[in-house]
Amino acid sequence: LKSATSGDFLTGVIQVAAGYRFSLALDGGGTVWAWGDNALNKLGDGTLVDKHYAIQVQADTGTALANIRKIAASHDFGLALDGDNKVWAWGANDAGKLGIGNTSTAIRATKVKASGSGTTGTDFTDVEDISTGGTHAVFLKTDGTVWCSGQQSNGRLGNGLTAAASKTNPVQAVTDAALLTPLSGIIQVAAGPGHTLALKSDGTVWAWGDNADKQLGDGLTTDWSVAKQVTGLPANVVYVGTGGDEAVPGVPSSSYAITEDGRLFAWGYNGFGQLATGNTTAQGTPVEVSPGYSFSNVAPQASLTTEGLIFSPPATVTLSAATTDPEDGEAAVVDFFQDGLLVGSDAGSPFTLTLNGLAAGNYSFQAVAYDTEGAWGDSNIVNISVAQPVVSVQALIGSVKENAPDNGVFRILRSAQSSILENLSVNYTVSGTATAGTDYATLSGSAVIPQGFNSVDVAVDPIADWVTEGDETVQVTLSPSASYGVDGSPATVTIEDVPVATPVLNPWTTIPGYTDRTVGFQVTVTCETPGAVLRYTTDGSEPTTASTEIASGGQVSIETNLTLKVKAWDGEGQASATAVGNYRATGIVAAGGSQALAVKSNGKATAWGNQASGQLGNGQTATADKIIPVDVLKTPSPGTAFHDAAFAAGGENHTLVIDKGKNLWAFGLNTNGQLGVNSITT
Repeated sequence: LKSATSGDFLTGVIQVAAGYRFSLALDGGGTVWAWGDNALNKLGDGTLVDKHYAIQVQADTGTALANIRKIAASHDFGLALDGDNKVWAWGANDAGKLGIGNTSTAIRATKVKASGSGTTGTDFTDVEDISTGGTHAVFLKTDGTVWCSGQQSNGRLGNGLTAAASKTNPVQAVTDAALLTPLSGIIQVAAGPGHTLALKSDGTVWAWGDNADKQLGDGLTTDWSVAKQVTGLPANVVYVGTGGDEAVPGVPSSSYAITEDGRLFAWGYNGFGQLATGNTTAQGTPVEVSPGYSFSNVAPQASLTTEGLIFSPPATVTLSAATTDPEDGEAAVVDFFQDGLLVGSDAGSPFTLTLNGLAAGNYSFQAVAYDTEGAWGDSNIVNISVAQPVVSVQALIGSVKENAPDNGVFRILRSAQSSILENLSVNYTVSGTATAGTDYATLSGSAVIPQGFNSVDVAVDPIADWVTEGDETVQVTLSPSASYGVDGSPATVTIEDVPVATPVLNPWTTIPGYTDRTVGFQVTVTCETPGAVLRYTTDGSEPTTASTEIASGGQVSIETNLTLKVKAWDGEGQASATAVGNYRATGIVAAGGSQALAVKSNGKATAWGNQASGQLGNGQTATADKIIPVDVLKTPSPGTAFHDAAFAAGGENHTLVIDKGKNLWAFGLNTNGQLGVNSITT
């Protein structure tokens, strides 16, 4: 029973241990139960009152001892190994055998300390196995070394010393007193009243401590203060055990070993026939018990797994137990326990059990495998959490330009404590100053975090509207749901406004530099803002909405020195910055066979040199050369001088001029029709 109520039985027990007039039990949930004689606080409940039903062993924190995976009991104290590979001890503490750093009785379970005691002590860690002696305790570490605490007399601590002394913190067992070589490679330990056996991974057995009853197996009664190999045993031992209780008169010590092939060997005290040799004579060396009979019913082993450790409610959890049995290959039956209570069994491989509808909470599971002869082995403990997913949102990329090729990004996450075994659909609302469909592509309002992932990204795809309206925001707020909780605040992505683009002049020059171009040269004006209206001035004044309009891609002709200014306006009347170009219209110099001609920046054309064929265009064909420039005339005397010339070229005795209207004029020698006037008259 676990209470005074009839029928309130203790269930889900996976281990038991018996001491002197008290008992311990470990359930599948990692809780330790105790009942019986409570002298010296060996029930670990903080009282000295005997208990006639099971009560929970208490930790020194005032709460029930938890997360335990192995227990051991001796005459008047108990040990428990937890899932963090640390050890708890309670009860009598003579000679400091509890290993807690002092010799005070522990009325509740207290952690074994590597050094010091209490809250200032250092926890003894990395423990794999535990065993209780009469006035000492034995601890096997995960690295295969062995440590002992308690009474040092008779060499029972294996540390090379035999003097009576209390070791209140664990000391290491060695194989050589002088060199202090550590005992290593150990896989199991068993403590007797005053001696200890240790099984190595190579199947050999080692012993040390009290040898008054020849329990060390060397045929003598001399104590050993260091570990020595027990001879006379096969090298395939798989388990060792001890018996006796030095605190009970007439019950001295004995030792046992089982080999891989099921043979049982025993040695030591035999006053009650406990060695099963057919007599009550002590055995100083190992002898085989009932030769030919196999004691090997090695328990099956089980390994428990689930498809995950975190689930969403209501959860469906499948427990799977993989088993091995050295004799039968697999177990025959597997029982499944939830928080120490049997919840189902499976009698066929693969061994599974599916639990449905688990509510939010923490659960502990364990499997126990049985063979056909009733031997059993328990699995590892699997702890799971069933918790409602908690989601949050953040702006992964919180700012983006409206005309950028990239997107803003919201990331919706589910907490690490949430299950990732299933898709999770998350709904959200969208707000902010930006307009969906105008400033950005409309968002759907829901996103799915895929199975196996903890997050999903939602892209904000900006739309360039080329309207100057300032930065705008898109805000996502997660919507609560029965299938998840919401943690945190909304997230915001800012769409940065891109103002009206500044017009581009091609070619372009910066103030105060000038670009020299020939008269009539064209400057192309463009603007990347769609639909923008461009206006310009050529007198250096700032363009206004009343200035001359030009289409993007249009051209402005450079007829004289000028400063070109262009500005763009969008549909909202917002203006761009002003593009400025300074241009200087330059003249042209052309040379022929015996004449030269210049076109000035004001469009006037002058010529000099040989005029015999009229190639100077001044209306004369005199033989006298002109050694100073004369005006080129458009019509014969009294002709009008050129004022709109743009380009000129000289031949051997004729000259060509293009005016700003792109009209071609020719004068000079025409004997071969080189003037193109449909005659050969000079």
